[in-house]
Order: sequence, then structure tokens, then C-alpha cells
Amino acid sequence: MDDTILPQRRPPQAWAAVAVCAGFLCYSAWVMRSQTTPEGFLARNGIIFLGIAMTVWATANLLAPTSRFKSWLRVVWWACIALSFVSQYLRTH
Repeated sequence: MDDTILPQRRPPQAWAAVAVCAGFLCYSAWVMRSQTTPEGFLARNGIIFLGIAMTVWATANLLAPTSRFKSWLRVVWWACIALSFVSQYLRTH
């Protein structure tokens, strides 16, 4: 084993980011459930899509750069961001 090559380890800040994003997802689910009552599915669940996008992005940063699962998480991230923007538009108009 070559001692000059260190194994790839994720910093503790990466795990903290996942924990914060998961907390935001739980908080946004609570807000959606008890605080808001707009019409329509997208307008009502836009904050949930934003929480999912944040959690997915933080989780994808923990994976190896060559992971095939990471590319699928990026697709989910883009879809959730787009749905969040659409829901914000629907909510304001």
C-alpha cells in the first residue's frame, strides 16, 4: 500500500450540510401542512420541492465524482428546482 495516497474522506461539514437540509425539508413539510393553504398541488407543495432539491444536492456531494447515482440525483435536483420555480410563479399569480 502506498502511504502517499490518502483515502478520499468526506469532511464533517458535508454531513452537517445534509443534516441541515434534511431539517429544512422537515420544516418545510410542517409549514406546507399547517401554515399554507393555496390552491393547486404545485402552489401548495413548492416549498417541499425546494427542500427535496436541497437535500438531494447535499447528498450528491457526498458521493464519489464518478458515481452513476450522482448523475441521477442531479436530474432529480434540476426537476425539483424547476417545480419549485413553477410553484412560486403559480403562488404569486
